[in-house]
Amino acid sequence: MELAHNIGHGQWDWMNNPEIHSTTWEWDMAGPSAQWRYSHNYSHHVFTNVVAVDDDLGYGVLRVTPDLRWNPRNLLQPLRHLLLAATFEWGRRESPSPSSCGTQPAY
Repeated sequence: MELAHNIGHGQWDWMNNPEIHSTTWEWDMAGPSAQWRYSHNYSHHVFTNVVAVDDDLGYGVLRVTPDLRWNPRNLLQPLRHLLLAATFEWGRRESPSPSSCGTQPAY
């Protein structure tokens, strides 16, 4: 995951190696890498820790900030942490694709 994260950010694009270039890299994950680049590079890095916009803020299943209203179901959060750790790539809620938003992603 760390390698894919760095490639998705375009960290090694300057090397012009198609095997590790962010525009050609594809990983063995539940969603396509282009979807991750949009949801992470745009939604997360442009709106870091903004409730209801940054999908990385608790992934929609965890309360990780006092800005989110407390609910009694949060008492089960330790169990959700374990489940999410075991099934991270399938447990994550993804943002809509850039084409369905009518905007261009800011890679």
